[in-house]
Amino acid sequence: MNFRGFINYTVNNKNHKHAFKLDVATHEFEGVQVKVRQEFEHYQHGRISISLHPSQKITLQSLQIQSRFIFKNEQRLFCNGYQSWTDTDEYEINTTFLPLKKTSANLIKAFGDYDFIAYNGKKGYLHAWTYSYIRLKKDADDIILVGSLNEKKGYTIIDFQTPQNALIVHKDCKDLNIEAGQNYPILDVWIQGGKEQAVLHNYFQLWRKSQPSINKIQALKPGNETGWTSWYYYYNKISENIISDNLRALAKERVPLNIFQIDDGWQHTVGDWLVSNKKFPRGMSFLTQQIHRHKYKAGLWLAPLICEKKSLIYRNNPEWLMKDENGDPIKASYNAVWRSWMYPLNFYLPQVQAYLRRVFYYVLKVWNFDMVKLDFLYAVATQALPNKTRSEIMHDAMDFLRELVGDKMVLGCGVPLAPAFGKVDYCRIGPDVHLEWEMNLLKWTGSRERVSTINALKNAIHRRHQNGQVFFNDPDVSILRLNKNKLSKTQQFTLFLINQIFGSLQFVSDNIAEYSPNTLHLYLSQFPFKGKVIHQCHSHNNLYRIQFSIGNLNYVAYCNLSETYQDIRLAADANFAAKQYGYDKNKVRFFQHQTHQFYQPQQGLTINPFQSICFVVSGGKAAVEIAGSTGHLFPGSEVYQLFLDKNRNLKCQIDVHQRNMTKVFVRINDAKKVKLPPSLVPKHLSGITFVVLNR
Repeated sequence: MNFRGFINYTVNNKNHKHAFKLDVATHEFEGVQVKVRQEFEHYQHGRISISLHPSQKITLQSLQIQSRFIFKNEQRLFCNGYQSWTDTDEYEINTTFLPLKKTSANLIKAFGDYDFIAYNGKKGYLHAWTYSYIRLKKDADDIILVGSLNEKKGYTIIDFQTPQNALIVHKDCKDLNIEAGQNYPILDVWIQGGKEQAVLHNYFQLWRKSQPSINKIQALKPGNETGWTSWYYYYNKISENIISDNLRALAKERVPLNIFQIDDGWQHTVGDWLVSNKKFPRGMSFLTQQIHRHKYKAGLWLAPLICEKKSLIYRNNPEWLMKDENGDPIKASYNAVWRSWMYPLNFYLPQVQAYLRRVFYYVLKVWNFDMVKLDFLYAVATQALPNKTRSEIMHDAMDFLRELVGDKMVLGCGVPLAPAFGKVDYCRIGPDVHLEWEMNLLKWTGSRERVSTINALKNAIHRRHQNGQVFFNDPDVSILRLNKNKLSKTQQFTLFLINQIFGSLQFVSDNIAEYSPNTLHLYLSQFPFKGKVIHQCHSHNNLYRIQFSIGNLNYVAYCNLSETYQDIRLAADANFAAKQYGYDKNKVRFFQHQTHQFYQPQQGLTINPFQSICFVVSGGKAAVEIAGSTGHLFPGSEVYQLFLDKNRNLKCQIDVHQRNMTKVFVRINDAKKVKLPPSLVPKHLSGITFVVLNR
């Protein structure tokens, strides 16, 4: 790609606009020197860095680089959204990003980027935050990535203007004052073409190398955790009794959870975090003791950087609030649950920092919580300061919060993602799940941050590259209950399956004491919960085909997020298994979890609207291999070890966290190497010789 640079700034009350070439290292303009470092192996592989060196104080209005790119209809554009809740997808090149409806804009616009990004409502004008890529063909793995390696000084926005065949990379830096004598690194962009998995992995490795502090925090430790949270069943109508009842229900079924989280509704008011409300008469320490007694980690929800109007902070310490140019408190959108605007705190004030230190001391040391879910974090950086961009404010806030939490766990939510990279252990990467697939009223508003099950699923899929690289992904909850819910059973299963494939943190909010035996079996089928390695993910007409592995077991899932019936053929999956895993494509077989049936490569299936199915794929060269099972969502992954001892006897050990009774289907590829007891008579099905082990 052949980029040109453009800078717009003011010095001595005079505006200056300059274009500059990127193959020239130094440009001298009035009041500022622009230095460029460009390193390209070829036109799709290289790095562009730009720094500013003012000789006088300047006010920067914009800085961008532009290149011509020929967009074609078969391409797809990955657009990473502004914050946790913002929709993220691969879009067709003529997609339209619509502005908010005027009637609702004032209530919800601060959730997103609507105040500082132009939504012109025209086809083909799309934008992404921090990193993006162009998929060169919709069903292929070849991409061209454009990604920032420096977000501290300002967010990087990648604009696609497909009608003009223009690709623009610019910084969120309007009205930024830069003092004379500074070395101000404003832009650092990596561009790489190649196969999707390799390119994205390399990009995040480069990000880590360019941010040394990212390797010092716990976010990159192995993290696959399951949990319960109170929000999506009880919302803020919780009490000590409700929390205790659910804790007992989980313990009764011996559910091997990691985290038990108390969400919104425990506090006196939003902003007043030092005391619980009257529905928690024995206080929060009592509940953490109960949680720890059941061997679970205790989690607590907080929104530490905002307050509501009826809070003591708003009434008694109005000077703590962030103010606009008129001196009025900034509003960070309206919260219908609280029936209040949200007011960000000015965390740069020493008295605010002292208050927050006290809050976190009580939560983590006195009450002894192990994890905090920190929500609505975007609010602190809705407005830039004269000498700090929104991104600088957000980075400073995340650094401060990480310092307060120390070695305990952080789940970030409602946060622009780049400032959270390396600062949180887990991060929500999608919007809140709704109790129906999509709520038409919320969709009508045009909000890209709206509560939406379909958007939550797409975000979980399309932000998969971040998982385990810069934090671990929280895709939000699964909903399996029948009451207080409008999702069909088919939609519930799809939500459960996609969350399990792409998420490293698995929450439910249901009272599992209300589950039917079948629902309880499905819920428990996630244990043992293991991490997945995604090899390939393609979509067409909202039908997703996902190839992934758990240990040495290989799977393919089809997830239909559309309202139409869609046909599939398994021959392509057999070809993939032959290429990726070295299987004989003629001997590949597919075992489906729900039907407990084997399928052959030549078979075709119809996927119903909103339906998802998952197969374990067998056909390797080992003498014996797992071909399926009945007790786990991902067949066979409950098997801890399958092997032949020195006497050729077949041995199978089940993971201690397996909760359902299970039958394990073992494929015999070389009968001469296996000695079977008389009770295990080989059977033949669909061209496979196998035995069934009851466990």
